[in-house]
Amino acid sequence: MPSAPERSRLTPPLFALLIILGTTGPLATDMYLPSFPEMTAEFSASASAIQLTLTFFLVGMGMGQFLWGALSDRLGRARPLRWGTILFVLASVAAALAPTLETLSIARALQGFGGAAGVVISKAIVADTTKGVQTAKIFSILMTIGAVAPAKGSYP
Repeated sequence: MPSAPERSRLTPPLFALLIILGTTGPLATDMYLPSFPEMTAEFSASASAIQLTLTFFLVGMGMGQFLWGALSDRLGRARPLRWGTILFVLASVAAALAPTLETLSIARALQGFGGAAGVVISKAIVADTTKGVQTAKIFSILMTIGAVAPAKGSYP
């Protein structure tokens, strides 16, 4: 006799949280880009120096995914996700208040590093809480939202 289908542990509130966590990092990039001309004037810096802050963010994001993924496999999902989110928030505040371009660059690298936790661990949580076809459907939805959310923010 076939067994009853297993219920997913991915609740609607958890799914909404995963969407937020998975898009926070990419949104932190796309919402930041329109301020480049103003930052050039604010910091009396060249456009390439300002663009380098985006590079720092992306390097932090890339390196962070390696660390947060390994940590979440070893320590569980909650603690690394909490640490990464706290780092992301603190680095965001530091970037907003940065008095120099150097401080902004460091804050952006840390922001990317912390934001990577949400990006990588949100996907691990989906894999942990769903099975089979449902996993593919949820990943599809998350990827679509992750691709569309930043684009929507670019238009008035």
